[in-house]
Amino acid sequence: MKAFLESLRDRLQELWKKITLQLNSLKSPKLPLANQRDLMMIAEAKRAWQDSIRFFQEVTEPALIDFAIYHMEAEEKRMVHLIRQMGQKYPEGIWRLEGSMEG
Repeated sequence: MKAFLESLRDRLQELWKKITLQLNSLKSPKLPLANQRDLMMIAEAKRAWQDSIRFFQEVTEPALIDFAIYHMEAEEKRMVHLIRQMGQKYPEGIWRLEGSMEG
């Protein structure tokens, strides 16, 4: 289970790095408002996921261990769901700029 969670964490972090690199490579992005909102939603889900991992790593009270595991797994599933959802919503990439004539 721990190896699976570490593998999932690594994959999500790698995807997040790609997203960040592509966003940073744009000089003056004028992303549509919907894209900006979706990016903020993904960023918030990532923060919640990272917080749940930290909580799991720091919890010492036996009564909270099950909660920490449940919460961390729920946040991971939320991240995976959002990534899949964004892949379907933006098949050409979420970084398409306003006024783009492509597609």
